[in-house]
Amino acid sequence: MLDELGEAAGEALERGFSPRVYCAGYDFRQDNAKSALRLAAIVDEALAETRERQVVIVAHGMGGLVARYYSRVLAGESKIAAVFLIGSPTLGVPAAYLQLKNGIQAVYAKNLKDALIDGDAATIMANAVDIGHGVVGLAAGLAAGQGPRSLRNLVGDLYPVLCLGAGKWLSREAMLYFVRQMPSLYQLMPNSTYCRKDPHWLYFDPLTTGYPPTGYMLVLPELLHAAVASSSGFSAAARGTSAALRHQIGNALAADHTSGRADRNIDTLAQRALRIDGVEAAVDFAIDVVERGEAAFLDGRNRERLYDDIYTGLLDRVSLRAVCAYNLALAYRFDDSLTESPKARKARTSLDLLVELVDPLVQRFAPGIMALAPPWGLRFRHRRHLNEAAFLRRRERERAEERDASCPRLYMHPRTFNIYCQTYPVDAGGLLLPLKVVSNDDSNVVYWQLIASSIAAILFPSFRTNAESWTGQASRGDGTVSEKSANPPDELLSNRFVESWSVQHGDAPSGAAHISMASHGDVVAHVKAKLDDIVMRLYG
Repeated sequence: MLDELGEAAGEALERGFSPRVYCAGYDFRQDNAKSALRLAAIVDEALAETRERQVVIVAHGMGGLVARYYSRVLAGESKIAAVFLIGSPTLGVPAAYLQLKNGIQAVYAKNLKDALIDGDAATIMANAVDIGHGVVGLAAGLAAGQGPRSLRNLVGDLYPVLCLGAGKWLSREAMLYFVRQMPSLYQLMPNSTYCRKDPHWLYFDPLTTGYPPTGYMLVLPELLHAAVASSSGFSAAARGTSAALRHQIGNALAADHTSGRADRNIDTLAQRALRIDGVEAAVDFAIDVVERGEAAFLDGRNRERLYDDIYTGLLDRVSLRAVCAYNLALAYRFDDSLTESPKARKARTSLDLLVELVDPLVQRFAPGIMALAPPWGLRFRHRRHLNEAAFLRRRERERAEERDASCPRLYMHPRTFNIYCQTYPVDAGGLLLPLKVVSNDDSNVVYWQLIASSIAAILFPSFRTNAESWTGQASRGDGTVSEKSANPPDELLSNRFVESWSVQHGDAPSGAAHISMASHGDVVAHVKAKLDDIVMRLYG
């Protein structure tokens, strides 16, 4: 693309204009705010050499975040005539979370071989999920016409290169140590706006959230246990097998990490209740339950609660908690820098869930209660009306927030041209299954199994979404960045796109997949045509 952009086209060519192209390369692993400083230096160099007042920035992928940060934070807006975003993850991508949480998508042959020898059920299952994910990506790539390039969906892009550099097959643990020290990858995760619009992009058991990294843990009954315990028929028959497999996986995961005193900081509700021996102990028990319920959260609408958790977040590995906490802080600051009027949305807690579960029962039996005891019936009727009114007010308030001018908006340069793709499947999230909760002498850990949405939709039909819903539209894109992230609705932007154009894969074997979008013939031709219009607007 660089060579072709240096050639004038259309009326600009006829008038003798010759664009000068500067390349602002940067280390993709580092903080994008630092990369923006590099871009600022290149822009100043270009303006000094050409004696012009403005530049046109063409940014691909993460480069779009760098360009927007330079424009807003580093006072570059006045120096930019226009910005072209090509497949830019404006809202972030769940794939970044999946890689940080579970390692780069690859077939970890070393882990699989060792697990088969040792009979490690947990590692075998994790690798089976990865292989299934790769096979689904390979089939989707072949169906979309990617040809041999589809193999990267199975073996990964970066993993083979890193293995060649290291001279050996790298384990999942080694890859996690690598990716979690990349600040830029944290800044690619679904940002606050994405979490606000789709708080359920990650499915998890809410009653396993909110445990402190260290200290005492009051363990609530998991929803998965409750569902199995209340089931019947085939589910009841399979209950024993399911429990045995779950126990085996949990023991395998915790075998080398758990001391003999692992349960000394853990209490279940039943264990805690048995120790009540007076009014004071009962009050303490009630306070513990309320605090535990407030700590647990139901969805991902609050990014800090989601990413800072030892179950759903990236503080799950004790040895990496310090570096992960630092990189998460950088990511939050970067996200807020690119958001106008940033404000966190209150997380919904387990107490909210309890109220919502109990309230329908109260409403259902309220007529009977009214017949037996009119004074109590009047009270319940009044409470039901209050609950209905509160629900309607909350829903209207959330809708008003979206319409409100002070609602958080993603910063966008006033003259931004957007190019995106909606052809290839994209992982729109995942399913996080809790396996075991342990408390070591100096740390608390929740072991889990992560399943990408493409696999979860096959294993669990109820996980499939409507193609026209937000999650459905987030499930297609350029193979890496979803349509919803690369082309967010106007109401989420500080300035609307001058133009938003979708490129189709056509008959090209490489298609318009993310990695090849910048060199796609249609994309290059479109950018050159718009550049010609910009040049003539400035100098014509």
